Amino acid sequence: MAIALALVLPALAGVGLDALLHSSPVGFVIGLAVGITAAAATVVSQFRRFL
Repeated sequence: MAIALALVLPALAGVGLDALLHSSPVGFVIGLAVGITAAAATVVSQFRRFL
């Protein structure tokens, strides 16, 4: 669940920012990049529990 939220919330924030600033793909792409980074960090932190 945390991984899905880490991906979806920044992307939705980027879409909202695009709607406010009328800059169609820029906010979404930045939000998606932040979400992918956050999801990767979540995966690494959860994986380290088992090491």
